[in-house]
Amino acid sequence: SMELKENAVQCYLTTDLTYEAVARKFEITNFTLLASWVNHFKIYGEVPISKKRGRRKKLESIASSMTQNPNDSQRIKELEQKLRYAQIEVAYLKGLRRLEKNALMNKNQDSSTVSVKPSNSKKS
Repeated sequence: SMELKENAVQCYLTTDLTYEAVARKFEITNFTLLASWVNHFKIYGEVPISKKRGRRKKLESIASSMTQNPNDSQRIKELEQKLRYAQIEVAYLKGLRRLEKNALMNKNQDSSTVSVKPSNSKKS
């Protein structure tokens, strides 16, 4: 625990005991661990926080723990609804742009078509 670490580090710094003696006193199995705590304390001014061990949680378990709060699940539903609305709006605007583009292309094709009138030349 953090309290054990702090007490062990303070004991080492305030007494003339060795790392081994302090480790025995606080029932720490590895005195080099105590030495690393003391060094960390000297550098950063605090005892190091314990590192979490084991595998990290998978995304599904994180998502399920997040949705357990009713306010969160309601917020998620609202955001999903907004997302669907935005997707529909984007699809509509893309379709509108496509129609305008097709209308413009048809107009350009009609204006570029030249009608050819047969000439009234007589052969002699």
